[in-house]
Amino acid sequence: VSILSSSEPQKSEGRFGTEEVHDVAKNGKDDQNGKSVMNAVWLERGGIGVGVYFIARFVGKWRGGSKARAMLTMPLVDVALLEAVFHPRPKDGDDPDLLAEIRDTLAHLNRQTYAEEFWSLNTQLVALDKTLGPEQKATLRRVLLRLLTANDRWLQLVGAKTAADLDLKEALLPLRGLLEMGDTQRFSQSKAEYTNADAVDLRFRRVEDVFEGLEEVGRLLGRLPQARRLTDSLRQNLKTLALAAPRRANVPRVLAITWQDPIYCYGQNTLFTDEIRLAGGRNAITETFPQPYPALTREYILKLNPDVLLGGSFGKLDSTFFKNYPELKRITAYRTRRVFPITGNLMERPGPRVVESVRELQGLIKN
Repeated sequence: VSILSSSEPQKSEGRFGTEEVHDVAKNGKDDQNGKSVMNAVWLERGGIGVGVYFIARFVGKWRGGSKARAMLTMPLVDVALLEAVFHPRPKDGDDPDLLAEIRDTLAHLNRQTYAEEFWSLNTQLVALDKTLGPEQKATLRRVLLRLLTANDRWLQLVGAKTAADLDLKEALLPLRGLLEMGDTQRFSQSKAEYTNADAVDLRFRRVEDVFEGLEEVGRLLGRLPQARRLTDSLRQNLKTLALAAPRRANVPRVLAITWQDPIYCYGQNTLFTDEIRLAGGRNAITETFPQPYPALTREYILKLNPDVLLGGSFGKLDSTFFKNYPELKRITAYRTRRVFPITGNLMERPGPRVVESVRELQGLIKN
């Protein structure tokens, strides 16, 4: 008992001589402390590495987001070009205030706002025309012709849509030039044949309208027999497709979107309605709106409850469209995963490939 309670250090006899027990214990503790220090160092280094990784990811995302935001807020039309187009010409009797008003309206457009505002500019300009006096009306018509000949697709589109709505006869020649210049953005005013342009009004609501339009273009170009051979072949292919369309007791309701924010869709008074009918479905939008591509509310889409949604793959729209509008996950198309992408060029451009558009739609709604 006296040995155990003694404050003297215990000693043991070994082959290396007498060793104090408390020295051995001290050495063991030193080893443990050394290991702890090493572990702490590695943890510290690992923590720094993980921190650097996440900081790098954050900075990368921030830079990417900043670049994307900058792209969205870039002007839709070059400011210098706008100044040149809308510069008053006193010799023509231009109204500088009217030109400045239209210029400023176009100048504030960017990638974030054009979807909602750009496509209604022609409607706004037509409404403005009704409030103008004779001199201001003349100014508006002159600037529309300048828009048509500007080297910018956006300005050309605004000028073309507004000129068509106002039935501007002076716009026939530059409009024909736009149609003939193809993908080149430069407008040519040197073609003498524009002086004898024929006015043609082609509106497509049915696939048959497209065929008739092709025949009309063939007539104007002096190639009616060739155009008729083409349309006869297209009609036969379309007939074969229509016969192959499945017969269902419940025809699927199909909603096709063209833009997500706001939600623009193919309306009842568009070519899509006849195309989807021939493919074996029906347009989910049965109401006719003033605009062919109306902006729909989420409540309205829930009421439509489409069986099929066109406008992007399920994965893409699930991470964008349905993420922004989670309440729309209640529609049948989402619950059954019948959400499909479409080829925009086929849907949006009436022409000889209209039959291919029907074929694509038929293949999608069969799924």
